[in-house]
Amino acid sequence: MDLAEYDRVKFGLADILRSASLRARELNPKVLYPFEDLFSRLADDRFNIVVVGQFSRGKTSLMNAMLNTTRLPTGIVPLTSVITTVQYGTREHAVLEYREDRRLPLDVPLASLAEYITQRCNPGNALGIRFARIELPSELLRRGFYLVDTPGLGSAILENTRTTESFLPEADAFILVTSYDSPLSDEELRLLQNYGTTGCKVFIVINKQDLASPDERQDVREHVRSQLRAIFGEGYADVFSLSAREAMEANQTGDVEHLLASGVPAFVDGLTSFLVDEKQAAFLRRMCDRIGDRLQELGECFEALKRLGDLQQELGVGDKPFTTTSRPITASNAAVVVHFDSCLICSHIEREVYDFLRQYQYHISIDAKVQRELAEAGGLCAFHTWQYAAIASPHGTCNGFPGVLEHFARSANSLADSYPDERTQWGPQDPQCALCRVQAKAETAALVEASRLITRAAQDGTAAFPDVCLSHVPKVLNAISDRDVAQRFLRHEANVWTRVAEDMRRYALKRDGSRRAFTTDDELDAHIRGLIALAGHKNVAFPHRER
Repeated sequence: MDLAEYDRVKFGLADILRSASLRARELNPKVLYPFEDLFSRLADDRFNIVVVGQFSRGKTSLMNAMLNTTRLPTGIVPLTSVITTVQYGTREHAVLEYREDRRLPLDVPLASLAEYITQRCNPGNALGIRFARIELPSELLRRGFYLVDTPGLGSAILENTRTTESFLPEADAFILVTSYDSPLSDEELRLLQNYGTTGCKVFIVINKQDLASPDERQDVREHVRSQLRAIFGEGYADVFSLSAREAMEANQTGDVEHLLASGVPAFVDGLTSFLVDEKQAAFLRRMCDRIGDRLQELGECFEALKRLGDLQQELGVGDKPFTTTSRPITASNAAVVVHFDSCLICSHIEREVYDFLRQYQYHISIDAKVQRELAEAGGLCAFHTWQYAAIASPHGTCNGFPGVLEHFARSANSLADSYPDERTQWGPQDPQCALCRVQAKAETAALVEASRLITRAAQDGTAAFPDVCLSHVPKVLNAISDRDVAQRFLRHEANVWTRVAEDMRRYALKRDGSRRAFTTDDELDAHIRGLIALAGHKNVAFPHRER
């Protein structure tokens, strides 16, 4: 089971709870949120991963490599006792949380973070900062990874080591980063001895393999494993050899072969597999059991129980493992999240129509010739009439549109003379709307531009695909002659639509669980982006007519 599949199961459990809520409210109308505690557990679920190690081991470089970014600040020395967390956010920034509750969190640019968490700028943490929260638009973070970058072990600042050790009990797993130049120091071994019995999964990363020859790497790995066996026996921790520096370089250049050789993708896959298949599998099974017990208490929730049983079959019963063919997210595809904001074609049409309408509504109100042409054309279509009204003044409307009504009044009188013989030929069934013509022309131009950008993106891995709403996708496909380009475009669209749907589900889950404070910017506007993806912009979408 990969991270996306894991999310799907969680969303499925939330859907079951919502359907059961209807039954619960029928039985007791006074209970507004009968499953709030279970919703909260689902909404709070995430992967807490603590990164530890002495200074200069490359902890932050490793996180940069994992997240396919260079934005986490490296080489800051010495640090204060401030814990730095890294989680998903729509935009890149840092938030400082203070120890004093009366002080509001401070939003700072990521580039300024060192001014608050270094010993030089904030000696002894005199500012009273509890932790610094970094938010980045990374796919791994979006899938629930919550990284904690701790102050270095063995620091001359004793409080750094104490702060790091106090945070370890919160971890689902912790990554101990050592390096080939001095593997497993006494301080790192002491940490393993103290926390080796807590049950928390440990991943040992030997960084900087690019500085060692193949023979030296083999010797160091065997030395590390022998030390671990002497203390804990067999199978205590997974050991990974990698180069965070080489992975960061490969991420920047898009060199997949070099990235795989760095060892980081294999490490991310191993970490993901543990968290999903071992750690969170148990969480999902426990949630299924708790939800099943609550449904049995309610009674008559047959459909919800059936859906729950189907999910339990997917998860496996007892010790039976997950069955899935999905692959985990690796460093090579854990890039910045593909984000759907707006349909390129709708946006172009909206701009062109608005620019035309700004001038047209003025001329309608003062120019007798334009007023006459508007009346003879039968006015604007109903959709664009209300668009006009949204920006025009009552005075302008009362100057520009009387001629249209008078035109139809004359036509009605003429119809009355011959009624009912000519009734099917009368009325504003297909007015020669000036704005419809502008919209059609703008759409044609935007489709040409969209097909050009899509072709370039399909042929150039560094170029981005434009986002297109569902209503415009068939027209875009008609404008693309290359089959491979069309296939790549459709996969891109499926990808971004899936992500918008996930944002919508996350928003709903956090609302159901009263976890509004954890809602991201992506989730707050997901309902609007989802509707745009389906129906296009509200100022562009209208019933299509044959012209």
